[in-house]
Amino acid sequence: QTNITLQNDIRIGEDIVQVLYDHRKEEVSTNGADAMNRDRTTNSRAASYNARRGANLLNAAIRRDNSVYGSKNTGSVGYGYDITSQLRATASYGTSFRAPTYNELYYPGYGNPANQPEQGKNSEIGLRWDDGVNAFSASYYHNKLTDMLVNTTPCPYAGYNSGCAYNVNKALLEGVTISGATKLAGIELTASIDLQDPKDETTGKRLQRRSKKHGNVTADYAIGALKLGAELEFSGDRFDDTANKNRLGGYGLVNLYATYAISGDWSALVRWNNIGDKQYDLARNYA
Repeated sequence: QTNITLQNDIRIGEDIVQVLYDHRKEEVSTNGADAMNRDRTTNSRAASYNARRGANLLNAAIRRDNSVYGSKNTGSVGYGYDITSQLRATASYGTSFRAPTYNELYYPGYGNPANQPEQGKNSEIGLRWDDGVNAFSASYYHNKLTDMLVNTTPCPYAGYNSGCAYNVNKALLEGVTISGATKLAGIELTASIDLQDPKDETTGKRLQRRSKKHGNVTADYAIGALKLGAELEFSGDRFDDTANKNRLGGYGLVNLYATYAISGDWSALVRWNNIGDKQYDLARNYA
């Protein structure tokens, strides 16, 4: 993959305009079918505008991708309002486009040349409070996807022995994310949780290998140049199949880490993940 990106940020008073050009060429080496496309080029142009007027914040962006899938336009608009110096409300809406990768199209026993690009429409509203010591935020999101690209087991296409790349006709990712941070007795505490309903709207089943809840809690304590930390990660259960019959259990992990600031430019990090050696699968038989 060869990528060239040109970006220019222009300040107009207090506003910022960003313009971008991106060229990406992908090439594949394979002993597969001669009929496959062995290279493809995508040329993209994008622009965004960021502005503040008093308590109002505005962002608008647009992008156009030209590729083997034709010309595709996506964009987004976001608005924020400072209710007070500590409290801000936000809202946004955007569209998305993702072309299948070469693996999702051609990889033997997995890809399918008939797979289509994924397209989405996402809306979100949120509220954030921050007084410099304590912070809290909550947001609700609603993301509707057409032809969502997923790994699915069993494969609905004939001739595939196991899982494959597949387009979910209509999918919905809807949920709430809540996070907070504070400092207590010299310990910096942060936590977040995501409660979602990832659904295949055609079948009404939960999307494969997706949990309904994720979260983490971290605690940091600094002693001079040394910072010690502990982290708890947790996730709910998920299903390994589209029929929602093969359940993969939820899990919790404890991680420890330490950083030491050697100088203003250098630091050393040591990290021990999953100290309890928890055994869990995100896909059946792939620990």
